[in-house]
Amino acid sequence: LALGGLHNVFVHVTASFGWSVAWAAAILCAKEMGRFAAFWVCRRSSAWHYSLAWLTALQLSGGIVLIFCGFVRDPFLLFVLFFFPGIYAGLSYYSSIYYGLNLRSEEGKKSGIHETILAVGLVLGPLTCGVAGKCFPAWPGAVLFFPGLVIVLGAGLQRAMARSHVARSGTRARRQKPSPPGPKYGPGMMTIPARSSRFAA
Repeated sequence: LALGGLHNVFVHVTASFGWSVAWAAAILCAKEMGRFAAFWVCRRSSAWHYSLAWLTALQLSGGIVLIFCGFVRDPFLLFVLFFFPGIYAGLSYYSSIYYGLNLRSEEGKKSGIHETILAVGLVLGPLTCGVAGKCFPAWPGAVLFFPGLVIVLGAGLQRAMARSHVARSGTRARRQKPSPPGPKYGPGMMTIPARSSRFAA
């Protein structure tokens, strides 16, 4: 949702600042270069596998950079900064596919859910950014600030949900603690209590 609207409404930012179409293309290209870099690293490294810390760190960095971009007026600085939201977008896309298909159970269903979520973002993203631009006509950077805010809030919610899930899993594990093993019997063998006076020598 946060990044789905950037390509559609970015022309509003460039037109408001009087930037050329070439600058608009270069800035959006920087974001896609960041996405490509994330794909390249994810393909060659497993350090990010099932690491909420990696995912949260990149989500927060991408969101914070977009929030900062909402106040930038220099096209070159925006070109440099847009590389980082691209990295976040690349890791999020790559990891969502990996986590959905890695266990090889219900692959078709999980692929459908993945693409459905992306489609929802592509629909609601431009709408959300457009509403932000409409509500703040004197602030062109609003269409960058509010998607960044959505990413930061989403990362915080994701972290809280993950901690809650871990806490619930730990509680269930403690409740299902296995009972100690009982007496063992085998051919010619019997377990005898160590302190039984009946069998004392």
